[in-house]
Parts: sequence; structure tokens; C-alpha cells
Amino acid sequence: MAILNFQKPDKIILQKATDFEAQFEFRPLEPGFGLTIGHESVPLVWSSQRLLAFVALQKRPVGRTYAAGMLWPRATERKAGANLRTALWRIQRLGSAW
Repeated sequence: MAILNFQKPDKIILQKATDFEAQFEFRPLEPGFGLTIGHESVPLVWSSQRLLAFVALQKRPVGRTYAAGMLWPRATERKAGANLRTALWRIQRLGSAW
């Protein structure tokens, strides 16, 4: 079994976005985690942090069921899907505020 050891990024910067995709810059320079939209730091709840980090570490697009199962392995499929939808909704809500 491989063990991954990485430092959580302290800042994620939204570079550009459309209605369908977004490009982020991750800065793993210091402990902690944050998201910057424009020049403003935006707090993220833990589930949204995990989702952004998970997606950023993938080499290709991942399906919702796979992401939900990987991020919430002890939850039922239905609960994991609900957790994923909530995390996505929170991230989307942040973007629409800008």
C-alpha cells in the first residue's frame, strides 16, 4: 500500500472561470488552507477543502460517484453523494458571490 504524504496548500487562487470550468493555482507554502478569489481570502469549510484538494490531485476528470466514495468512504452511497452535493454547492455559492 502506498502512503501519500503532502502538505495541504495554504492558498488556492482562482485564475479564471467559465460557467463550465475553472482554473486554480495552489500554493502549498505554509500550513493551512485558504481560497483567494480576486484579492480576497475566502474561508472554506473542511468538506470543500477536501473536495478541491482531491480534484486538484487527480490527473483526469473524476465522476461524482467516484469522488464521493473516495472522500466519504464510511458513508453510504446516498450519504456520500449528499455530502458531495453540499460541498459543491458551498464552493459554487462562493464563486457566485464574486
